[in-house]
Amino acid sequence: MTGRRLEKIASLKEQYATTSFIAKMNVTKSNQAIQQLEQFIQSIGAVDITVISAGTGHLNSGLNFFLEQEII
Repeated sequence: MTGRRLEKIASLKEQYATTSFIAKMNVTKSNQAIQQLEQFIQSIGAVDITVISAGTGHLNSGLNFFLEQEII
């Protein structure tokens, strides 16, 4: 898990019994975030999937892809 507020991510990590890794990252600084993500992946060995949920876009309870495509 990554995010801007490391203390909040650390709190989430404590709530779950699964193995998890945390790092500080701010996706609004995209060049920096790419480097941080690459370093994060290298430090933990491998990543199967990456999900970026940065809180931008439309309210989309119906999961309409065309609304999301505009943001991508």
